[in-house]
Amino acid sequence: MRNKTIIFLSALWIMGMIAGFAVETEKNPEETSKKHMRHMDAKKGGLASELDLSQEKRAEMKEKMHFARKLMIQLKAKRDKAKTELEHLLDADEVDEKAVMTAAENLAQTSGDIIKARAQSTLNIITMLTPEQREKMKKLRKEMRNRRMKRMKEKRTERSKHKDLNQPPSSQEENDKQ
Repeated sequence: MRNKTIIFLSALWIMGMIAGFAVETEKNPEETSKKHMRHMDAKKGGLASELDLSQEKRAEMKEKMHFARKLMIQLKAKRDKAKTELEHLLDADEVDEKAVMTAAENLAQTSGDIIKARAQSTLNIITMLTPEQREKMKKLRKEMRNRRMKRMKEKRTERSKHKDLNQPPSSQEENDKQ
């Protein structure tokens, strides 16, 4: 029984670590891909426009991004399958430690493949840019990261407000009311 508990907790810890490394989890990859490509649309003042790319470079970037999106859809599906398999093994009446650890390794490998694919996609884009465009892209990426972090912070604040509303008042608050 103790071994099962240790295996279960270890697997949960591994899943938590992997979830931390997996930057995004999308329910609808095609919609997410469209969202990520919006910045490429020059009509919307996106990345291609900001970097002042030629039509040839825009077409090349669009092709590279298309390939990367298709690869990410495949990798995320593979990761979701691996995660489901691990959860299934952990929920079994008889936990097979070797199978759980193999499934956890598979999930970790797939998550690592996603991180590598993202890095390769970024590398493919920045290697086609001039030094000036790279500097501008660094600045734009930093701005996008700051906006994303701000949104995440706002969401956390909003969730904590809702969480506080759902919890019973503390004994201090009850004393203050009296």
